[in-house]
Amino acid sequence: IADQLPTIKRLDLTVEVPEALRDEDAVGEFGIACVKSLLKIRGVEELTFELRFAPLCRPGRHYFKRVVEQTHRNTIGGIDGREYDISWGRDEKLILKQRDT
Repeated sequence: IADQLPTIKRLDLTVEVPEALRDEDAVGEFGIACVKSLLKIRGVEELTFELRFAPLCRPGRHYFKRVVEQTHRNTIGGIDGREYDISWGRDEKLILKQRDT
């Protein structure tokens, strides 16, 4: 029955970071956990993901560092062997596009 459900081809998402996650390493881990969960959605070909913080607070290099450490630098794996290319957009948005198979 799952194959009869509609799929989401493109997802543009902003997540507000909980106040409790002010630690820079925790923010990076939180962001990676969100992305890995979102890549489980069937049919996603492109994902734009942004972490939003309290005013004047940005994840900066700590989030970027976690992405690099926990991926293959410029790709990340999804389910069913899908691979996504990683790039960065304006305002430190993480952009993942499914690679051609």
